[in-house]
Amino acid sequence: MNPHINFKKSQDKAVLAAYSAGEARIIRDRLTILDQTIKTWDKIMNNEPVILYTVIFMISIPVELWLSFEMYKLLLSSFTTSPAIWMVWCLGIFTAAFAALASHMLSKRFSIGLKSLEIHHEISNSSELGNLSVEIEEKAVRRHKRQTILGAILAITILTIVFMTSLLRSMLMKEMNERDITIIEMLIPLVVVFVEIITGIYLSYCINYTRLLISRAKCQRTFDTHKQNCINHTNMAYAMLIESRQTGESCEATKDLCDAMYRVSYCSPSSPSYIDEINIKQCRLAVQRGKAPAINARVIGTLQNTGITSATFTNDQGEAVLFWPTDNLLHSIEIEGQIFTGPFHPNMTHSFCLNEKPLIAIPLN
Repeated sequence: MNPHINFKKSQDKAVLAAYSAGEARIIRDRLTILDQTIKTWDKIMNNEPVILYTVIFMISIPVELWLSFEMYKLLLSSFTTSPAIWMVWCLGIFTAAFAALASHMLSKRFSIGLKSLEIHHEISNSSELGNLSVEIEEKAVRRHKRQTILGAILAITILTIVFMTSLLRSMLMKEMNERDITIIEMLIPLVVVFVEIITGIYLSYCINYTRLLISRAKCQRTFDTHKQNCINHTNMAYAMLIESRQTGESCEATKDLCDAMYRVSYCSPSSPSYIDEINIKQCRLAVQRGKAPAINARVIGTLQNTGITSATFTNDQGEAVLFWPTDNLLHSIEIEGQIFTGPFHPNMTHSFCLNEKPLIAIPLN
C-alpha cells in the first residue's frame, strides 16, 4: 500500500480545483461581456416602448386570426373546395409573419433606439479603426433607407391583399343574399394587420434580447458549477492534506496544493475573487534537529504587517515551503514552538537547526 496515498489524493483534488478555477475564470470573462452588452442595450433602448408595442403585437395576432377567419377561408376556397381549419390558421400566421417582416424593415425608420443600437453593434464588431466609425454610420443610414423602401412596399402589398380579400368576401356575401357587410366590418381585418405592422418593430429586438438573457443564464449556471467544484475540490484537498499529516505522511506540496491551502486560509467561498489566479510569495525551509532532518515539524510564518502564513509541515528530508499572498517579507518563522527572527526574503532557501540560530540563506536555483 502506498504510504502517501492521502497526500496523493490531496494533490489530485488540488489539480481538479485549479482546473475548475481556470474554467470559472473563462466563463466569468464571458459573463462580464454579456453583462456589459445587456447594460448597453438597456441604456440605448431605455426610452423605447418595447414592452407596450410587443404586447400589443402579440395580442393582435390571435385577434387577427379570429376576425379574419372567414376571410382567409374564402381566399383558400379559390384553391381548394374545402380548406381545412389548419390551413386557415397557417394563412393567418403567414400574414402575421409577413407583417412582422415589413415591420422589421421599417423599424429603423420609426425607432431611434433600434437605429442607434444597430450602428453601435456594427461599430463594436468592426475591425476598422475608430476614426472610420462615421463611415460605418453613413453606410448603416443608407442601408436603413433601402430597408424602409422595401418594408413600405411589403406593407402596402400585404394591406392591399387583405383589403381586396375582405372586399371580395363582402361582394360574395351580398350576391349570396346573406347579409351586407358594413364598411367597419370590412376594414377591421385591415386595421388589425396595420396595427401588427406598426407594433411589431421591436419583435426582432425582443427575440435577440431574450436570447442574450438565456445565454447569460446558461453562463451563470456554468460559472456557479465550476466555482462550486473548485470549492469542493479545494476543501477535500485540504482535508486530505490534514489527514495525511495526522497519519505521519510528509511530502512537499505542489503549486496547486499550495493554492488550495491559500484559498482555505485566506479566501471566502462567497467572494467573487475566490477563483482568481493566485500569485503568492514563497520560500523554502530546510530544518534539522541536530544532524538529522526534522521530519513532520510544524512551520508557520509571521509577516511584517502582522499577518501570518498558512501552517505547513516538513517532509522526510526536513524541507517545507511557506507561502503568502503579499509583497511583505517574513518577519519571523516559528518551527515547533521555536521562533526565528528575520526578515526572510522570498525565493530563497533558509536553513534552520532547532535550538540553534538559522543558518545562512541560500538562493534558489
